Parts: sequence; structure tokens; C-alpha cells
Amino acid sequence: MNRSGEAAPGTPPASGRELFAAGFVTFSLLYETQPVLPLLAGTFGLSPAAASLSLSAATFALALGMVVAAPLSDVKGRVGVLRVAIVLAALLGLLVPFAPSFPVLVALRAVQGLALAGVPAVAMAYLAEEVEPKRAGAAMGLFIAGNAVGGMVGRLIVGLLSAHLGWQGGLWGLALLDLGLAVWFARNVPPSRRFRPRPFERGAILRGIVASGRDPVLLGLYAMGFLVMGSFVTVYNYLAFSLEGLPWRLSPSLVSWVFLLYTVGVFASPLAGRVSDRVGRPRVLMAGALLQLAGAIATLVAPLPLKLLGLAVFTFGFFTAHAVASTGVGHRGGAEKAAASAHYLLAYYTGSSAVGTLGGLVYARAGWSGVVALVSALLALAVVVAAALGRVARNAGRPDRPASPD
Repeated sequence: MNRSGEAAPGTPPASGRELFAAGFVTFSLLYETQPVLPLLAGTFGLSPAAASLSLSAATFALALGMVVAAPLSDVKGRVGVLRVAIVLAALLGLLVPFAPSFPVLVALRAVQGLALAGVPAVAMAYLAEEVEPKRAGAAMGLFIAGNAVGGMVGRLIVGLLSAHLGWQGGLWGLALLDLGLAVWFARNVPPSRRFRPRPFERGAILRGIVASGRDPVLLGLYAMGFLVMGSFVTVYNYLAFSLEGLPWRLSPSLVSWVFLLYTVGVFASPLAGRVSDRVGRPRVLMAGALLQLAGAIATLVAPLPLKLLGLAVFTFGFFTAHAVASTGVGHRGGAEKAAASAHYLLAYYTGSSAVGTLGGLVYARAGWSGVVALVSALLALAVVVAAALGRVARNAGRPDRPASPD
């Protein structure tokens, strides 16, 4: 790398493997306690909403940390921040299973969330810089596909190991896998080719944050992130409580297999990216929100196979909407793409934390039907926001590039 922060001439951009690994580690670590929420509730004598704090603490800390991590990468470089963040988060994962009490576990998860903050926001800016615009949707789809596989495999590993080794053994097993992937990523991710470092100027960073918070299109994309992610996490947070109760009474290890439905996200994200590159982001964004809404409502049916089919549709819709919205943010952000990415992910993970915890209170009072009512209201609002973004794109005369910076 030369003094300007660029890679040496001829250095290739990150391949799909690096992007996939980063996404895998991020999502598997961030949501590692989700499949064992009922076990945590039983071990520490907690309500479902209180147990969900093991998730909310990490996601909320991550959301706050990105406000610092993204501008820091403008000064220090994208790849350096990515390497430190992903390895530190994986190392902290080794400590979580040894927490002597639930408050200590929550504190460790919060620190882990702060460490992870350096991965998603910076990765979005890195991709927006290094990948040609016509391939941006597919490239972001690979990163989000890694999120999907990490979310699926991580939850499956923790759930299955916990059936035999307790929740501590489940978390430890996942931590070892993620540490290996994090070290591999740090050793293999190529340096930036197009990054230009900025000198640290507090006023310039503040101006970038303010500018990326005033654009109405970006604000709409931030709202989409909050709504679709808040709904997604809420459904999966309390799914285990629902399936382990009446009328199904499934075992925790059997419920873990439900997370195989994340497989649809592996296909949805790259597909959504490719289709949106051709037909325009607003149409695909709307389709994702509608599919997620329809899938949520379908989980109210009694037969378990139909309930799971609805959950699969819900999951497909989420990964579709997220892939399109996050790609749009990277391009609409222009020179302030890091700040725009941070804003989007701040909204995205705030939705995860706030709605995820609220869902626990709703579940305690109204059961699964109450959870579905909550997320349906949020997703109906997401459909309205997606429609408004489509109108903005049509009025601008650029229906194929609603999130372009010009």
C-alpha cells in the first residue's frame, strides 16, 4: 500500500470468500444467544423480554459504535478497521460463555457489539468504493448472504451443541469457529485500491454526519432498515418460546433446525441485488417488504408446515429488502458513504434492539398473535415508505437508480 492508502497496482478487490466470511462472523456472533434465549431465561430466572437483553445489548452497542467506526475508517483506512474489529469481536466471543451472572453476560455482549461495529458500516463503504456500480448489488448480496449463512449456521451450532453441552458449550463452540474465520479474513482481505484517507477534522466529520441525515431518500432507506430488521429479529427472538410451548412442545434442539430457513437468505440477497441492478431498486424493495408482511401473517396458521412456509417467505422478504436498501445507501451517500452507511446501520440495529425488546413485552401479554400484530404494523409502514421512495425516483426521472448520488 502506498502513502495515500491505496493498494499496490494490480491488487485485486476482495473476492466473494472474504465478503462472505466477514458477513458470516458478524451475524453469527451478534445473534449467538438467540437460539438459547429460553435456556438463559431458565438458568437465570428471567422473563422472555429480559432474556432478550443478551441480544439487545449487543445490537444497541453496535449501533452506537458505528457512529464512531465509520468516520474513523475515513481517517485510518477501511481494511485496518475491519481487521481489528472482526478479530477483537471473535476473541470476546470466547469470554461470553464464562460470564458468572446475567448482568456480566450482558456487559460482555455490549462490548462485543462495540467491537463488531467496525465491520458492517465499514464493509458497506469498502464495497461502494472498490466494486463497479453495475456489480454493486451482487457484491453487497454476497456480504449479506454471508450474514444469512452466519445467522443460520451460528444459531444451528449453538442450538444443537447446547442440547448436549449446555448453552455455555454451544456458545464456546461457535466462538472457536468464528475466531478461525476472523483470523483468515484478517490475513486475506486485500487492501483498498480506491480509498483516499482524510485528515481528522471534527467539523468535517460532523458535517458528513449531518449531510447524510438530511437527504430524504437516505432517510427513507434508514427507515426501511429500522422497520424490516426490527420485525425480523422480533419474530426470530420469540419463535423458540412459541414453538417450545403449546400446542407443539418442540424440544430446543428440534427448534434449532428452524434456523435452516435462513438458507433462503443465501439465495435472496444476491438475487435481489442482481434483479435490482436491472429493474430498479424501488420495485425490488417494495416486493421484499410485501413478502415479509405476507410471511409474517402466514405464521398465524395452525398447521406447523404452513407456519414454517410462512416463516420462509418472511425470511426471503427480509433479506431482499435489506440487500436492496443497503446497496442504495452506499451509492446515495456519495462522498459521505461511510457516514450514510453508519446512519443506515444505526437505524437497522436500533430496530433490532428496540423492537426486539418491545416484542418480548408484547409476547408476554398477547402471545404469538400479538407479536405478529406488532411486526405486521411495522411492515405495513415499510410498504408505505418503499412506495414513497418509488415516487421520488419516478419524479426524479431515474426509476432505475433511485439511490444514486446524483
